Amino acid sequence: MTHLGGTFYAALTDSLGAADNVTVWKSTDLATWSQIGTDFTITGAASDIAIATTGSTASDNAVWVAVNDAGNVEVLHYEDIAGGSTSVWRSVGTVLTGATTSGAAAGVSIATDGTSVIGVSAIISG
Repeated sequence: MTHLGGTFYAALTDSLGAADNVTVWKSTDLATWSQIGTDFTITGAASDIAIATTGSTASDNAVWVAVNDAGNVEVLHYEDIAGGSTSVWRSVGTVLTGATTSGAAAGVSIATDGTSVIGVSAIISG
C-alpha cells in the first residue's frame, strides 16, 4: 500500500492457477475502495508485489506496480499509450530476471523520487 495526496493505493494479486491477476485499488477513507482499471493478467504465478507513486497529487496515472511474475520482475503502469482518455494497465517491461519466488529471500520492492526516477529491487536466485 502507498499514499499520495489524500488517496491510498493498494496492489493485490490473486492466484488463478496457470496465470495470476494483478489489481490496484484506491480509497480516500480506507472504508470504501474502487478498482483502478481492470485486472491485469500476468503470464505466470505472482510471488511478490509492490506499489509506488509519482507526482504530488492523487492520480490513477501516478501509480506504478512491480510484480514478480514467476521470477521475472515486471513494472506495470496505468496509462493511455494512444494519447486519448482510455487508460489501461500495461507492462512497461521486465526489469529483472531470475528473481527468487519462494522462501524468506523472496521479495520485490519499488521506490520513486516522486517525479521521474523509479527503482526496483529483488533478490536474484543463483
